[in-house]
Amino acid sequence: MTSQEQTQVTVLPENSAQALKTMLQVTRDLIAACQEETNALAMSDNLAFIQATQNKNHKNALYQKAAEEFMSRQNEFRGKPYQADLDTLVALQANLKEEAHINMGFLEPMTKEKP
Repeated sequence: MTSQEQTQVTVLPENSAQALKTMLQVTRDLIAACQEETNALAMSDNLAFIQATQNKNHKNALYQKAAEEFMSRQNEFRGKPYQADLDTLVALQANLKEEAHINMGFLEPMTKEKP
């Protein structure tokens, strides 16, 4: 699939409730992928790290596309029927930020030049 085809593919369903549920799942999947990569780094498992990195990169691209779509449709999600899921999404995004910070802490030593 070309990058132009990827930008034309939508991640979130048209139905607002389903779109919000999908955004929640995509966020959970990216958190899990970050944790998987961090664990592989912590265990110094190079093969698992390579596989986890590929998985994380795929999940990250999916998350970025979903987030872009979600933001363009954010007015759809305002109101009572979606508040609990929106609160969950806010909590998941805070969790994602924390996991990404931990993950970067493990990745940083790998990116520094060795003397």
